[in-house]
Order: sequence, then C-alpha cells, then structure tokens
Amino acid sequence: MRARQLATPRQWAKWAGAEFWRGLLVLVIFILFAILVLASARADATARCRASWYGLESGHRTANGERFRPNGLSIALPFTPHGERYRVCLRGRCVVVRHNDLGPARWTRRCADLSRGGARALGFERAGTALVEIERIR
Repeated sequence: MRARQLATPRQWAKWAGAEFWRGLLVLVIFILFAILVLASARADATARCRASWYGLESGHRTANGERFRPNGLSIALPFTPHGERYRVCLRGRCVVVRHNDLGPARWTRRCADLSRGGARALGFERAGTALVEIERIR
C-alpha cells in the first residue's frame, strides 16, 4: 500500500490561488445582486420628470402587440415591464395609466410618453410636455 503524498508548496499555491479567485467571483456576484435588488427597490419610488404625449394616429400596434388608442389612458416607458399600472400626477390632478408601449427615445431627455387621453386628463395637451410625478401602483 502506498503512502499518501503531501502536497508540495507549489500545489498549495495553485489551490490557494484558485480558492482566492473563486471567493472573489462569489463576492462580485453577491455585490451585483445587491445592486440589482436596491435598484429595483428604488424603481418603485416616485419619479419626478418631464413627460410628453403622443398619439394623433390610432390603430397602430404598440410594443406589447395591442392596438393603440389615442384617447385611452396609457403610458410609454423605456425599460419597465408591460402591463404595470402607474399613477401620474400634475398639479393635484392624478390619473392611473397602463404601460403598453416603449418610449420615449433617450436623447429627448423625457422619461415618459402619455397617450393623448392621459395628457388631456392631466391638462397638458396644449403645452405638449410637463413636469409630472410618476409612481408605480402595486
């Protein structure tokens, strides 16, 4: 029966190096996960930003596949999931809208596009844009 050979210093250094990098990878993954959790919690907060309205044309397909209704209460947001409901407020007026489309373009420096009906309900149809508060409803 052969005796078990102990690891040489070179093998120990190799294993320790692998363990170090594995531990570092686990730490980085944990930090990224924590950042994602904090970012999603922050996304539920009320946002104050500039919004506009769109929709003189009706009937075209939105990003989630349904037909666009200009006089309906809908909102186009760049990154959130479709189907979510949002409360949009402007000077004491609030309206609940449903997210069904993507927009606005990033270079416009606006956070949301409301349907014409939503803009009319909030009272900024003539102005075109307004500084609104947007809050996700759970």
